[in-house]
Amino acid sequence: MTVKLNSKNKCLVCFKEGNLVEHYVSFDAKTICYVHNECHKKIHDGQRPDLMHYQEKDSTKSCLKKIQTYKQKKKKVLGSRLRCYVCKEEPEPEFELIKHHIQYFPEVACFVHYKCHTEIHDGKHPKLIQYEDGDSRKFYEKLKGEDKTYENS
Repeated sequence: MTVKLNSKNKCLVCFKEGNLVEHYVSFDAKTICYVHNECHKKIHDGQRPDLMHYQEKDSTKSCLKKIQTYKQKKKKVLGSRLRCYVCKEEPEPEFELIKHHIQYFPEVACFVHYKCHTEIHDGKHPKLIQYEDGDSRKFYEKLKGEDKTYENS
């Protein structure tokens, strides 16, 4: 659950209304506040240490990139790993269900039997394919790129 320290109407730093951006006060605790761009820069310049509760003192641009990455990592999973989303049956004891992407951006997936996965891609369940050609490749390339980014940190 994300904790919001203020509403989207007034900046938490200067208390004025206007176009506000999200600032993650803490990524671990998922605490955010809404501030003006200028006030966001003040936070990252160290003028508001009370609103900077994570280890690295990032630049504003880096913080916004982290927020974007964090939001993109949020994924939606329909159903559960314990019951096939297509046929509603449990997996056989020696098998696990496989993950099927319904959509890649934002990520929406479900778990299905291998035979049900084949049915999906044979066109028998068209509502379970909501992506464009090439999305899969883009998704996994991006995922691979993120892994390299974290390895080099």
